[in-house]
Amino acid sequence: MARDRPLGTFMFAAGVLGTLYAAGLMASGSLYVGVFDGVDATTLLMLGILLARGVVALRYLSDLEAFALTLVAGLSFIFVFEAFYKFLFFGWLVDPTELRALLLQVATAGTVLTGFARGSFGLSRTVVGFLGLYLLAMLGWLGAGFPQLFDVIQAPPELAAQGFEIPPQIVMAEPFRIGVWLVNRFAKASLFLAFFFVFRTRGD
Repeated sequence: MARDRPLGTFMFAAGVLGTLYAAGLMASGSLYVGVFDGVDATTLLMLGILLARGVVALRYLSDLEAFALTLVAGLSFIFVFEAFYKFLFFGWLVDPTELRALLLQVATAGTVLTGFARGSFGLSRTVVGFLGLYLLAMLGWLGAGFPQLFDVIQAPPELAAQGFEIPPQIVMAEPFRIGVWLVNRFAKASLFLAFFFVFRTRGD
């Protein structure tokens, strides 16, 4: 397989190594990956599994097609979450920098449409179900006041320069913050599972 499908083999190996690395960090009690600017280890774990899953599920395609579509799925998984997260904070309404970042994230997330256009991705009931759980978790997370967990939310630069700050509406004690983190991870896990099952295999 390595000789006939070098790109797929590389992607599969990267996925497995990323998964093992993230699992090792989590087993040691480290939830954040410093070398990747503090990304949550669970995100790296999910991404690793997704990359390995993609090239296996799409092995009926050419090596380049399977590699490219798996990469598209991985990038879209990351940026669907990031774009929706940024959208819910509404900083983009007053800060052009935030708006630019949001548009770039939406554009990157939208690359998943390539897989649907190609017929290699599909919206099964399982995919739609996990997407529904993701949306419910994100909206519940917002409704619980997650954007207001900290003492002061940083205002957009233009408003901060005028001494404007956003006071917390919901102040949560430290023991409850882990519950909010778990809701956040549940949302991301639901999105991950939607992407995990989005790949069409030859038998579909």
